[in-house]
Amino acid sequence: MIAQDTNINLCLINENDEPRKGLLKMQHNNGNVSLSFYPELNTESSKPKSQVKRIAQIPDNVYQLSDFTMIEMDSKDRLIVTLSGSRSHCVLYFTRDHDITHFLTYISGKVRLKSSDCNPCVYLLEPLDSTASVVTPFNATSLPQSSPHANKAPSRVSLQRIQHPGLVFKTDSEIVKLSEDEYKALFDEQGRIIDQSTFPSIFYNRDVDLSVAGDLWKLLLNPEDAQKSAEERHQTDVKNRELYKQVKRQWQATTPRQWENHPDLRKLVELLENDLEKNSELFAHFEKPAAVKRIAFNILLTLSSWNWDGAAYVEGLITFLSPFLDSFIKDADCQTVTTHEGQVIDIETAEADIFWCFEQFYEHNQLCDLVRPTTQPLLKPLFIAIGYILDENFPDLLQLLYQKHAFSLDFLRDDVSKWFTTCFQSADVRRLWISILSFTSSFQFFQCFIVSLLFSLAPQFVEMNPLNSDEFIRRFHNLKKKVELNLLLQNAKMLMEILNRKKSQGK
Repeated sequence: MIAQDTNINLCLINENDEPRKGLLKMQHNNGNVSLSFYPELNTESSKPKSQVKRIAQIPDNVYQLSDFTMIEMDSKDRLIVTLSGSRSHCVLYFTRDHDITHFLTYISGKVRLKSSDCNPCVYLLEPLDSTASVVTPFNATSLPQSSPHANKAPSRVSLQRIQHPGLVFKTDSEIVKLSEDEYKALFDEQGRIIDQSTFPSIFYNRDVDLSVAGDLWKLLLNPEDAQKSAEERHQTDVKNRELYKQVKRQWQATTPRQWENHPDLRKLVELLENDLEKNSELFAHFEKPAAVKRIAFNILLTLSSWNWDGAAYVEGLITFLSPFLDSFIKDADCQTVTTHEGQVIDIETAEADIFWCFEQFYEHNQLCDLVRPTTQPLLKPLFIAIGYILDENFPDLLQLLYQKHAFSLDFLRDDVSKWFTTCFQSADVRRLWISILSFTSSFQFFQCFIVSLLFSLAPQFVEMNPLNSDEFIRRFHNLKKKVELNLLLQNAKMLMEILNRKKSQGK
């Protein structure tokens, strides 16, 4: 039988690679395991020139086992063990092999250690219950137990119980289009938005004509420009285009020697080229996809040069750029770009306009963190907030999710981190993103949109009988691609109105 608590003498290596001796105390509390490090203290002895060593009464470092997703054994020094996750990082230096064995034996009694196919020194941490799809570090986003049903025997949730005033499972309303003429009619003779009170909400769930989509992106990403005249916005474009050329020249001017001495740049270019090739389907609708790929390459590499520490290219980032490429480019060749308005402009002008839109989108929405799976700061508070909305407003839907083995919202992680490019085609993604930028805040939008998604799929959930969490997740990912975006946006907007009304009434 494995003890609930155990202690090991070892060293904790800090961020400066400095070891500190002390005691690691592992305690099992409320289903989790805490790892507390008590440092060794040196105190003066009564004997001259001597010190007495003792263990501190208060720990310097406290970790939770649920914060870690991986254990790595050092390939060069078998006594060094690293625990890592998105929220915590801990390096332990053991004094003997027996202590490592004892440590791993204790840990394996609380979680499953799964060997990695990629690295024999790496073990992934998984829950002992294989049917529970709770993946650290998102344990804290487990859906709340709805209090009204906490002490009742579980009963089958019907669709009638889930129905909510104002929300629908099907919609007959058509998608509202916004033509080029209708868009231009929103501006006065100087090019300013006539009715500032409707900006930008007027663009919510509108199918905007591609001939004006590029111009709309600029306004949505720089809302203050809506108060400027068309001439003032043009002057800003001219300055931005010149600045883009200057930034682009930084990597274009790389000499062969600099290239050889800059391994990070070589790796970046290789990653970017491979990712463009892997996502070739994003360019298939262009007559000359190779030319548009080159434009994407130039923009993304320039973004890395512009902000190397915060915006260096990572795998999958091309999917975020794609809606902007589609809005600005009808087709291209090696020298020019043809816009959806029928204009032919030089490539660098098109690149610059797309670059600054994408750069603003990148910064405003913290894509630097969102696209890195080890950080993703948005997801935990977002999923917790959604859990509260379900608990307070949709207890039967919450109960239904539990009955279908959905104990956490972790199955939505990839969809949210990729802004639902995993669910919709290009035109719908563009309409979705325009709607997000037209909303009060992206955080509020994602709350309402995800609840809308779960609510809209409730008819399919009711008929579903998954055996475990894995089956539910697999079937959910098939269903999400069939749901109508128009329905989701309609319900999301109505839900926001319901929540705001409830808040104003103090309920």
